[in-house]
Amino acid sequence: MKKKGAALVSIIISYFNDGNYIEEAIKSCQKQTYREIEIIIIDDGTFESSSIQQLERMKIKYPQITYIRTSNRGISAARNAGVKRSKGIYICCLDSDDFILPEYINESVKILNKDQRVAFAATWIKLCGKKHETLKPEENNIAKLLSSNLISSGSVYRKSVWEEVGGYSTSMESYEDWDFWIRIVAAGRQWKVIKKPLYMYRIHNDSRSYRMKNNRYKYLRTLIKRNKNIFQDNMIDLIVHLHRYNDRLLNTKAWRFFDKLRLLRNWFTRK
Repeated sequence: MKKKGAALVSIIISYFNDGNYIEEAIKSCQKQTYREIEIIIIDDGTFESSSIQQLERMKIKYPQITYIRTSNRGISAARNAGVKRSKGIYICCLDSDDFILPEYINESVKILNKDQRVAFAATWIKLCGKKHETLKPEENNIAKLLSSNLISSGSVYRKSVWEEVGGYSTSMESYEDWDFWIRIVAAGRQWKVIKKPLYMYRIHNDSRSYRMKNNRYKYLRTLIKRNKNIFQDNMIDLIVHLHRYNDRLLNTKAWRFFDKLRLLRNWFTRK
């Protein structure tokens, strides 16, 4: 049941040849305990016949959803097109191969309603598919934000902030959502993290992040160059954070085990 006076949340689902997963994404949006939601699906020029057919089935099965088809211009342009068409004051950009748990939108809206200084609300991320792990981003930790891409692309944010920073950059081949969060923070805005794994991020062979992992350092260089001022301003904290991370890594059981294997290998090599 919809709550009178509740803020409208627009969920923008970007779709490109993801016929295997789109219905799970849609159902996860419809199962939200927060009911004041509109769903917009942006088809970014899907050409795979089975995915086109699946989307046509979705249009018949879920007629209340807004469907928009564009030429293939990339994820940033697709999201921007969806946000422009949206009516909500809060935005969630959900990839069609991911899904969200029922409390996701409600928990996010509570944070944004409570504090106008907060630009976006993130949650812990649970990986599924080829990996099973929980990622735990931290709130208002700029050094960690700059060092790790741990804020999900589906984090709920204010549409006014999207307008303020100029939306998603269409010049980014990857890390466009990371770039988006960094630019928001560089503008002096805050973020909060819900310490629950409410966002399900699917890892599979056809996922964009999996395909682009071989070029991640090239994309990382582009990201840093585009946001060099905030990186320079936080360089000391960033370096300290990376050293702490390295120290923790060196003290893990797995690292100590492999270090012993290395010593054994060297001993046998000398013999």
